[in-house]
Amino acid sequence: TVPSSISASISQTAFPRLRNLKEHEGDFESKREYDPNSEYEIMIGRVLDSLKTDYPNILVEDPDYSIYSDSIFAKDPSGFTLNGLNNYKQAFALVHTVVNVFYSPEESLLTFKMIHDQCHKNIRVSWNAEVVPKPIFGGTKKPLH
Repeated sequence: TVPSSISASISQTAFPRLRNLKEHEGDFESKREYDPNSEYEIMIGRVLDSLKTDYPNILVEDPDYSIYSDSIFAKDPSGFTLNGLNNYKQAFALVHTVVNVFYSPEESLLTFKMIHDQCHKNIRVSWNAEVVPKPIFGGTKKPLH
């Protein structure tokens, strides 16, 4: 299994979609119509939905990068960290290349768990992959755990 854990802040300054909520505050006729907490929760739901959609194919397809902040922080259990959206994109480009060249995505397995921590306003995604080499590299006889 190839473990990884990714944490990202979901404050209004972290995600561009959430950051823009304050700009629309004046669009409502009364304060009763505008509830920033309600809007924030809707945006959190959209982010969680996007992550649920993206992660099953994350080893071979790009996620929706629009939900991430430019200052995303990712850390795996070994202590390796990635800082910034460009580094995050490059890391996934490398993963996609390695998986497509050496492994059989249709035989590989990815499991993930998401935790939305409302108090700390962050979402943590932990995932594990069992990638199976292409037949030329040993196939199911030598899966990478």
